[in-house]
This record gives sequence, C-alpha cells and structure tokens, in this order.
Amino acid sequence: MWRGEPLFGAYILQHAEQGLGDTLQFVRYVPLVAARGGKVVLEIPADLYGLLSGIDGAAEVVVRGDSLPNFAWHCPLLSLPLAFSTDLATIPANVPYVHAEPAAAHSWSQRLAGATGLRVGLVWAGNPVHTRDPQRSVALSKLTPLLQIPGATFYSLQKGPAALQLRELPEEFQLIDLSSHLTSFSDSAALLSSLDLLIAVDTAAVHLAGALGRPGMDPADPHAGLALVAGSRRQSLVSQRAIIPPAHRRRLGIGS
Repeated sequence: MWRGEPLFGAYILQHAEQGLGDTLQFVRYVPLVAARGGKVVLEIPADLYGLLSGIDGAAEVVVRGDSLPNFAWHCPLLSLPLAFSTDLATIPANVPYVHAEPAAAHSWSQRLAGATGLRVGLVWAGNPVHTRDPQRSVALSKLTPLLQIPGATFYSLQKGPAALQLRELPEEFQLIDLSSHLTSFSDSAALLSSLDLLIAVDTAAVHLAGALGRPGMDPADPHAGLALVAGSRRQSLVSQRAIIPPAHRRRLGIGS
C-alpha cells in the first residue's frame, strides 16, 4: 500500500472503501497524489460517477466493480491522510474541489432568483438501514419551529420514504419540495450551488455541500464535527456552523 513515496509516473489505484459521504470528503486528496507524480485511477461507487468523472488529478475514473487498468500502487481513500501525514494544520482546504455542471447550476440560479431572503435546503432523514440512523434522522414535525423563522425560504431535498412526511405538514408551514428534480448527485450539486445553506442529517449531502464550497451543517449527528468541510483547514474538528456567514447564523438563531 502506498504511504506517500514518490510515484514517478506510476499508476496508483485510489479506491473508495467507505460510504458516499466519505468518498466525497476524501477525494480532495486526488490532486495531491497526482502532484506526487502518480497517474491516479479513482474507483468510486456508481452513484458518484456522473459528479466525479472529471475530478481534477484523476487520470481515469472507474465505477466500483468494473475492470481496472494495471497499476503499481494502491491506497484506500480514507488512508490518504496517513500517507500525507495530515494533521490539523495541513488538512487540504482547496475548495471547491467538486463542481456542479455550469448549465444546470445556472438553471437553478434562474429558477430560485425570486426566492425571499435566505435560501435554505433541508434533509431530515438519511439512509434508513444505516446503523446509526435512529441517532441521525428526525421527524419533519420536529423542524416546524425552524420553518417559522422569518426571512428565509425553505426547500426540501429529502429523498426516500421520509419524503412522504411532507404530506402531513400543516399548510401554515412553507416547505417547497424540490426532491423530484434530484435524480443524481450531479442534480443535487447544481441545486446546492444556488442555496445559501444546507441543513442535513445525511452526511453525504453535507459532504457534498462542503466539497462544493457551500455552507452546510449537520445538527443531529454528534460526529458531524469530524467532517472535512469548506472554510478553513481547522474544519475537520470544529462544528460546521463555522462556515455559515455570521448574518445567516443570526437569522437562523444559530449560536456563534
């Protein structure tokens, strides 16, 4: 396994051995491996191929399970901090390192141009089969105080069975459902490019926001502060609220 040695043009396989959120978080290292002289073959889950197929630093991107080219070295994505001897001061912070498709992002910008105040996306439930889902997902009904905050327009990005909770939301709470427009991570990236903030318990969504350089926070997961998100190199160990502009935090009632 590669531990940071000079690569001198050799092919190196970097493979996503964990979930979608972890993959989005650690592909930030791909350009750094290329800078060490490696020709990076990046193996990722199929769900992320459309979004990451053109990521900087990768010589080739393949879907997990497809045939691989020959390679001389390999390193799992989540072992890259070890290979680079990463510490708190050297966490890669060159964001954005993932980019939305420009035409799709522009389309969302036009569509949401008439929104009033802060544009906030909500995801209140994650993967129901995740081992920590009971500690992460919340009922939409618990978020009604948030929806009453003035000066903000709220959008649902929720997918899956939990999206049905929208049907039970009283009419006085305004939550605009955009989930039908989100069929891929590329779609979500384009939408997030036009939002001022994402509040999500699904770490994949929050890591996507961070990779795009968009403000995001995970209020439910006690491990959220370990996320590598946009802002500063110190973001690996501090709350994601740190990347939310102060004026937005005050409007949403989020402490400094």
